[in-house]
Amino acid sequence: MDLVDFVHHYEDKIEEMRLAELEEDFRCKNGMPHLKVKSGIFKHAASEYTMKIFSFFEQELISFFGVRMTEFSNNGIDYIYEAFEEGCKRIFKVQFSSLTSTVSCSCKLFESMGLLCCHALKVIDSKNFTCIPKQYIMKRWTKGAKKEVVGSYDLSYSSDKEKKSAQSLRLSELLHQGNFAFSVGSLSDLGTKIIKQKLMEALKILENDEEIANVMGNLNKRDNNISSNECLVLNPSIIRAKDVTNARIKNSLENKKKKSAKVGGSSQSSRPNTMSFETPQQQHDMQKHANSSSTAVTQHQYSSNMPAARQHQQQHRGTNSNNGSTSSCNSKLKAAATSA
Repeated sequence: MDLVDFVHHYEDKIEEMRLAELEEDFRCKNGMPHLKVKSGIFKHAASEYTMKIFSFFEQELISFFGVRMTEFSNNGIDYIYEAFEEGCKRIFKVQFSSLTSTVSCSCKLFESMGLLCCHALKVIDSKNFTCIPKQYIMKRWTKGAKKEVVGSYDLSYSSDKEKKSAQSLRLSELLHQGNFAFSVGSLSDLGTKIIKQKLMEALKILENDEEIANVMGNLNKRDNNISSNECLVLNPSIIRAKDVTNARIKNSLENKKKKSAKVGGSSQSSRPNTMSFETPQQQHDMQKHANSSSTAVTQHQYSSNMPAARQHQQQHRGTNSNNGSTSSCNSKLKAAATSA
């Protein structure tokens, strides 16, 4: 399955789930489940719970007929019972307060699922209750779970944060109810026409309401003040990072070819050129020209070295003459000393 087929399949399943939810809501609001036992608690549970939740609760209602119970202690207000089911050795402890009509069981079914267990229902039935205590009916399991998400608040002395929070809650409530109304209305052309007509009537009523007009005026003033004080925000300048180019990144094969080409070119340039295509006469002339140029260079070097050689000879002669005069003076001094 490719991505396109997956998206279409996902949208089809979401549509099926929404349609099934709408059908279940319609059946819960316009029908009643079939009661196996027509007693007060059964009727009350069927009128409060949704059909699916009632099916779970009905099992606990039927099971309490198989519960055996004995009173453990009481002080006139608080009662403690020990209950056990037929065929089960486990004993459950049930506490009941006649003052507050509260009941609790050690099996903790209400704490985990939000429904009273068969042991607690046995105690309630023994106390001649014809309906479930109000505190043990969880709103999320009732038929009106999607209604009245929030109540009305007095926001005259509330802070801006609390007002925004209350507005979000009211918006959530309207979206829940509006979504259901739009879904039902979209099932037929007549329903769509009714929804549009009622929406236009509601908008006209809201436009004529003074409180809403004042709130809208304050919101417009605040938006104008914010827009006038806002500074122009520009996109940051784009700076290309160092050593980053838009050139295509070469693969390893191309890099190897380029490297081998460089190595081959360098070896060819360093190799001496042994190939000669000159004629014998041309080679003889070239050799003769090379010999004459080397002779000229040698003569130039000899002529440039001549002054230095002559200067060295003169210095050597001067040194020898000085040494000769010094030796003659010494011999004369020795002869005068002997004659004296």
